[in-house]
Amino acid sequence: MPETELREIAAASRLEHVRYAIRDLACVADEVIHQGHKIIPLNIGDPLTFDFQTPAHMIEAVHKAMREGKNGYAPSPAFGKRSTQFAARRSAKASLPFRTSLSPRA
Repeated sequence: MPETELREIAAASRLEHVRYAIRDLACVADEVIHQGHKIIPLNIGDPLTFDFQTPAHMIEAVHKAMREGKNGYAPSPAFGKRSTQFAARRSAKASLPFRTSLSPRA
């Protein structure tokens, strides 16, 4: 197997003026920590790490929905009837028992 060389991926120039506010706040948080204050960084990572447990009623609701097969993607209103027609034609042409789905994003 050939060895793959890692290289940095440069951001597109059109992103030059895009700001990501969380990164700015992370710098402020670092300064607060440096001053000796304790913070809880809720913007990153696993909330369970900070003793925020998922409420039991939410766990049960998700579990129930999953058992009932209600854990798929929400329908996309942008496609409507045409996507249904396309999927039906695609599935009819294929001899395999599967369904075709479309998404507004690639």
